[in-house]
Amino acid sequence: INAEYMGNFSESRLLMREIIHVQVGHCGVNVGNEYWNTVNMEHLINLGGKITEENKERQINANILYNGTKQERYYPRAVLVDLDPSSLDATKSGEMGKFFAPQAFISGKCGTGNNWAKGHYTLGVGII
Repeated sequence: INAEYMGNFSESRLLMREIIHVQVGHCGVNVGNEYWNTVNMEHLINLGGKITEENKERQINANILYNGTKQERYYPRAVLVDLDPSSLDATKSGEMGKFFAPQAFISGKCGTGNNWAKGHYTLGVGII
């Protein structure tokens, strides 16, 4: 093992951390929304994607979970997927709607009616 490489390993590991949060299905979308509410409180970011108060210690790792813009607007690094567009529409029209980037929502045209096989073998194949 190259000692020079090992010396840079911890530094490069800190610079390259990114988490993509995938929320799948009606339950996954709802649980994911609660997850983002908690993470926002921890990093002092409101649902508009803005920092609510300056606290460098609590915001130092925000870039692991969020994509930032030049206007200091933070979008979660997340993808929301559901065959039934109604759960995603509920999120879009609710208080979390403007928090996610518009391209984060991926949905089918209709639901599966709680039929796992229909989603897995027919309708869901085209989305995945």
